[in-house]
Amino acid sequence: MLLRYESLAPDSAAFRDLAGISVRSFNALVKRLEAGHVDARTESHTKKGTARVRRPGAGRKFSLSFKDRLLVTLIRLRTNSTYDLLGRLFGIDKANIYRNIKYMMADMTEKDDMPRIACKSPGKKVRNAGQLADTVPKAAAVLSG
Repeated sequence: MLLRYESLAPDSAAFRDLAGISVRSFNALVKRLEAGHVDARTESHTKKGTARVRRPGAGRKFSLSFKDRLLVTLIRLRTNSTYDLLGRLFGIDKANIYRNIKYMMADMTEKDDMPRIACKSPGKKVRNAGQLADTVPKAAAVLSG
């Protein structure tokens, strides 16, 4: 089973344990970040002093939805999971996980009032699903599929 917002949101305890915030807070965060995210991506892909060759939004689309990209970012901050593990959980390559998190973190750092996410395993990388289930026990059933 691949981890997605739609599959995790109905289990509010597991969602909070994995992401560090409630589903309601997550949805409010999505609304605050989504509009600014489109603008930032449009501006960041223009070269200074040159005209754009393709229209904004052209090119390859993300394989994860905006909610899933935000969710994977919050899970990374909360659990200190490796990109490899997150890639396996979300069904995409670890390099794509890294890029998704990098873009989301850039958007999140521009905001002053972001929620604080307490890391459940500071200083220790979570490298497999078993370690992740031990770190966030309320989400163990969701992680096992």
